[in-house]
Amino acid sequence: MSIFFRKIVFYICFTFILTNIFLWFLLKNYPDYFITNIRDYLIVKEQYNRINVSKKRNIILGDSRTNTGVVVDILGNNYDNLAIPGSSFVEGYFTLRYLLKHQKLDTVILGYGFNYLLDGNYWFDERTIRISNQIVNFNDIRQINKLERKFSQGINGKLDSSMFNFETILFQTKRNLTFLRFPIMYRHNFFSNLENLVFRKKNRLDILKSVEFHNGNLFYPQQKTTKKNIVQENNLSISNKIIQSYHDSLFNLCIKNNIKLIWFIPPCLDNYPKNKIEKIIGGRYLFFEPLVLGNEYFSDNTHLNRKGAMIFSRYIKNNLSAGLN
Repeated sequence: MSIFFRKIVFYICFTFILTNIFLWFLLKNYPDYFITNIRDYLIVKEQYNRINVSKKRNIILGDSRTNTGVVVDILGNNYDNLAIPGSSFVEGYFTLRYLLKHQKLDTVILGYGFNYLLDGNYWFDERTIRISNQIVNFNDIRQINKLERKFSQGINGKLDSSMFNFETILFQTKRNLTFLRFPIMYRHNFFSNLENLVFRKKNRLDILKSVEFHNGNLFYPQQKTTKKNIVQENNLSISNKIIQSYHDSLFNLCIKNNIKLIWFIPPCLDNYPKNKIEKIIGGRYLFFEPLVLGNEYFSDNTHLNRKGAMIFSRYIKNNLSAGLN
């Protein structure tokens, strides 16, 4: 019986090691297929690559709405759009910290909506920890884990119960292993990803054709939406303390390095309550009034299409020319 038991343990360990070696090989050689879904990888990795080579002294940080909505060709050659789809003030702070190690900056324009301050950022664990290893290190992940325990709140807005329970420990352990590229953490959707790699490489080209990259801009298809994005006034207050912490760190880093800081709200289909905005801004920023556009300028309920991006970019340029820059 003991011999049988040892054999079972041996085969389990052997299978585990072999599986990890195989996954490691695929992650190393085909990251676009196995790190996360291929569309997210191609789009987000494009922006992290731009951060690595950026030399401009005026930069734009933000989420996908800023990535699609600000055309730097209209603003001028002095600007670089480094907005990362699915990012929040957390990734904005890490990006700014990374850039300041290599160059001096004059102006930082922030293009974030309020949803990350309100609800947290779901995409941090789905994209950032998987793709951003150029600008985020393991100590940063540990610090976020520590803040989650301190505030009894998750960066993704989900871990809002006791942060010292088994569920939280397990979740943060998985996050740590995922960031460290421990192969077994990338086993999800393995067979469908392998099928895409072997039989459907054309899908990769189709994804690249479905969007257009140009100087840091991601243009979605030219279409209009019939949806609405509604912000409830009574809910418009800062509730995610972890996002707020990195928002404050980003602000202080700009002050320390004498960087002009501007914040705009990406265009919306509905009015934001102005008094709530002013309360959150607190007079600390040069601020653009939110621009409300019609359905024909959006490709979905949050992202501008090319026509809307052109209008919004001219709006930003006019504000800069009027004395904000």
